[in-house]
Amino acid sequence: MSEASRRTITANYSTTDGTATFGSDYTAANGTISFASGEISKTITIQLIGDTLDEFDETFFVNLSDATNATILTNQATATILDDDAAPILTTDDRNITEGDNGTLNVTYTINLNTPSGKPVSVNYTTADGTATAGTDYTATNGIVSFAPGETSKTITVQVLGDAINEFDETFFLNLSDATNATITKNQAVTTILDNDAPPSITIGDRTITETDNGAIALTYTISLDAPSAKPISVKYTTADGTATALTDYTATNGSITFAPGETSKTVTVQVLGDTIDEFDETFFLNLSDATNATITKNQAVNTIVDNDAPPVLTINDRTITEGDNGTATVTFTVNLSAASAKAIAVNYATLDGTAHSGSDYTATNGTLTFAPLETSKTISVQVLGDTIDEFDESFFLNLSNATNATIADATGAGTILDNDAPPTLTINDKTITEGDNGTQTMTFTVSLSAVSQKTIDVNYTTANGTATSGSDYTATNGTLIFN
Repeated sequence: MSEASRRTITANYSTTDGTATFGSDYTAANGTISFASGEISKTITIQLIGDTLDEFDETFFVNLSDATNATILTNQATATILDDDAAPILTTDDRNITEGDNGTLNVTYTINLNTPSGKPVSVNYTTADGTATAGTDYTATNGIVSFAPGETSKTITVQVLGDAINEFDETFFLNLSDATNATITKNQAVTTILDNDAPPSITIGDRTITETDNGAIALTYTISLDAPSAKPISVKYTTADGTATALTDYTATNGSITFAPGETSKTVTVQVLGDTIDEFDETFFLNLSDATNATITKNQAVNTIVDNDAPPVLTINDRTITEGDNGTATVTFTVNLSAASAKAIAVNYATLDGTAHSGSDYTATNGTLTFAPLETSKTISVQVLGDTIDEFDESFFLNLSNATNATIADATGAGTILDNDAPPTLTINDKTITEGDNGTQTMTFTVSLSAVSQKTIDVNYTTANGTATSGSDYTATNGTLIFN
């Protein structure tokens, strides 16, 4: 009251909402206040309703009306309810998603308030790369999420991009910032993109190379991935003998190759050693093992070294031997290869009569001569039969045929048997005859050889006067006597 009065003064009062609402923020009240004579002050009590909701300060009004014995100078009192509740807390959760092979999948984040708020709440969000890359692994996004008063949950969706590339699981982030009417306790959601792609497979191709005659030639292998990978891939390699031998046919090697992410092809080189030895085509292997971040589909390359060397050439020498007078003597023929060979070589041989005859001059023989790998010389023996017959030097042959893994340049070895027998001696006997009284008689002389000879022997003969005279005692004669 502005001053005391001797009268009784009354006024009606009632509450009305401002930003505060009766029933939730305060208890509505109304009534009449009365001032006795001389009183200048009275109180009106309004019940406030407490809550834990963060909200703006709120107001309601106490209105006065219908005063008696007084006038109303200020008819409304404003009551302000000061909020004492902490701002709600914003959080978001980490997310995992398995990528697809193509197209997109949605990863959905839930942004939560730990308690409702009476205020509108907003927060900025934006994606950020981790090991995942925007545009390749996911679609970058940003914006503002707003909570109306009372809302406690909102969602944000990000597109995850599918691919068919094997890769490590990757991450990106959804970051929260600049919250209004709330605080942020977890400002980052870690999003893990789980890879669903099988690791690539490693293969290696077989190789064929023709050797040289000397030095070394490089044999290059291609090791391939059937698909690119985002992971580094490594695999060990090592050579292994087949029919080819390290140090002789090729240079042994081993090591490890590494594919950088995205690479699908690497090469390994092995040195193949040249030679001039005829040999079978040979093989060795390049083996793959211990792959990381990949599987091995074909772990071995078969490598064929094609021989470029002509087969060696077979020759046989001629031989000369002096026969004996009896028994046998051995004549040895040498069969040579023009060069060593890594192959087994065989050739047939057989004797053949020339002027010498098997059974009387030599013993016939035949068979197969075999050269083990790298042998270059073999011998064949023929038995020569002795006799005491004077004869011309005689010959027979040792013929080569049907060579395997070689060619024959000189197929015939001539065997010459030198005769060691003295020529036989000639003798003629004396003859006595009694002459007749008339006509003629024949006197026959015998010319003899001291031994049989295989040569044709001829000797001239002629008569000569002794005490007898040709023409009156005998008829002169001459000529040639031949022993066949």
